[in-house]
Amino acid sequence: MTLTRGQTMARIRSKNTKPEILLRRELRRAGLTGYRLHWGPYHVDVAWPGLKVAVFVDGAYWHWKSGKLPKTNKAFWRKKFRRNVARAAEANEALRRDGWVVIRYWDTDKKTPIGRIRRAVSTRRKACL
Repeated sequence: MTLTRGQTMARIRSKNTKPEILLRRELRRAGLTGYRLHWGPYHVDVAWPGLKVAVFVDGAYWHWKSGKLPKTNKAFWRKKFRRNVARAAEANEALRRDGWVVIRYWDTDKKTPIGRIRRAVSTRRKACL
């Protein structure tokens, strides 16, 4: 059975992707627990709301990292990708304005930013004491 482009795209997950699951596994290994998943109006992938630390795992395809467009329906994809990038920037700005530490990394990165996350969480925890 051959799938249409729409059927193929509908099968792509937006939550609990392999990069997210790997990140959460590393967070548990590092002892970084107490987070919430897909939290708040910006759907933060991993959030510590009380500490105001947000981690996003951005898909390179959906956030237009390569700058390439699919071969068909380029106007649609250009508009969609630009909106995704703008939405991410809006979320960053709004969260930072509200005092959040925002960490973003690409699903294509070889390593997760555990060190940056650990520093942000521990700094915020110390400030709460």
